Amino acid sequence: MTTATRTLFKSASKLPESARERVIDALNASLATELGADAGDDVPDQRVSKLQLHRANCLMMLGCHALAKDEVETILTRKDLTPDERASAIQIFAQCCYRL
Repeated sequence: MTTATRTLFKSASKLPESARERVIDALNASLATELGADAGDDVPDQRVSKLQLHRANCLMMLGCHALAKDEVETILTRKDLTPDERASAIQIFAQCCYRL
């Protein structure tokens, strides 16, 4: 994960509500760029899962619970999740359901 993406994840919850759409757009662009940078290579499934989990967590922190829940539902269909990733996904899912 690039430093820019890591910084975006860490600072997302501190931004004002009015910046939510811009943050989500920036987050999606950053993740697309990271995955696109490896377009010539096979992107490891574990890396994709981890990036998706980070995006779902960020969406949840921004208060976009429905979007985060949808993202986690997609993640949970993956067969290659590690036990820790599956536990994180279930935790995000439960928190989103609680807040909806």
